[in-house]
Amino acid sequence: MPRSKGRIGLIVPANNAAIEYDFWKMVPEGVTVHSTRMPSVKGDEPYNAQEISKFKSDLQSAISLIDKVSDLIVYGRTYGSRYHSGIINLSNKKIILPEEEVIKKLKSNNAKSIYMISPYNKRRTIDTIRFFEYRSIRVSKYVYMDKKSGVEISDTKTADLYGLVKGALESSDNFDAVYIASTALSTYGMKRYIDSSESKLILTENITAFESALRLLDNVD
Repeated sequence: MPRSKGRIGLIVPANNAAIEYDFWKMVPEGVTVHSTRMPSVKGDEPYNAQEISKFKSDLQSAISLIDKVSDLIVYGRTYGSRYHSGIINLSNKKIILPEEEVIKKLKSNNAKSIYMISPYNKRRTIDTIRFFEYRSIRVSKYVYMDKKSGVEISDTKTADLYGLVKGALESSDNFDAVYIASTALSTYGMKRYIDSSESKLILTENITAFESALRLLDNVD
């Protein structure tokens, strides 16, 4: 159970129209969510020195805006956060990376293989698969939606997502858990279905990150 009072800081990429909605819908009494936005990365990742410098400056500015009003911070981005492990050292507050929380939960549940549902294009999806397999999580099967932008991902209908999850659970593929990628993909509308699943563990970025934040609030001084 979360403590009676706590503040979650949320850093949101400018093109993400889902994570704030999901967090606000899940927040219990006594806990508040405070968000700030930062510019989206042009293309996939900042690669040259100028882009990396700007990214770091934007991220540090976002953290400075949210740091004083938060007990902990959620960096609300999935794709790319794996390349910026230094993010967790930019504040004296605990910084949660959603993708890392998914991996922790998979491993704590002894889930060694996943069925991946990705809203990204094929290239980004393959890159995500490689990352999970690097972290010793085998991707037994994957589907991708080929969405072109964060806003397009956020516009995904719950019914469409439900159909993909249902298809995964009814498939004959051998896997331990279903993983739904991207913080830009709203999954609150499926929370009751996810929570009631008895056949397989189902994890989403936003729900997993939020639940981790609630647990961590218990240990914030």
